Amino acid sequence: MSAAAGASRFARIAVAYDDSAGARAALSRAVALAGVLPKARLTVIAIDEFPEHVTAFAPAASGGPRRIDLSGQSGEEEANGSAAGAASTRSRAVQHAEDWIRTATNFARQHGVEIASDLRVGHPAGQILIAARAAHADLLVIGHSRHPELHNRVLGSTAEHVARHAFCSVLIAH
Repeated sequence: MSAAAGASRFARIAVAYDDSAGARAALSRAVALAGVLPKARLTVIAIDEFPEHVTAFAPAASGGPRRIDLSGQSGEEEANGSAAGAASTRSRAVQHAEDWIRTATNFARQHGVEIASDLRVGHPAGQILIAARAAHADLLVIGHSRHPELHNRVLGSTAEHVARHAFCSVLIAH
């Protein structure tokens, strides 16, 4: 494949970023690629997983479970403050993701690359795939985390899941 064909093939690059060591390596590689590929557009995707200890259901006044909107709008006042707790936790999650986007944007700009952003809260692998598709990415760059081997064997890594299910090319940075 010629350099021109390769350049046109990766016109839209998406990078998943959470300020981990693997994500920093992925960002560095994505920025380097965007810097040398003519007209390449770079989108940073920041995902903060909704914490497992916050349930998506809270007891309704009738005593049964009721779904809480992740925006924190529960529709009913909760005596125990579950909806307020979910909103507060979501707010902290979004603040982390906003910080990550600022960090990635500053890094890219220091290297002469403009960057778009997509902030999401949810399951990391699924949201990364959804955001990359929304960005019409030709290439998705993701870092590999250094989780314990048992964790990866039981649950699988985010990078592995993304690579297995992606609709576009994937570069896993170590």
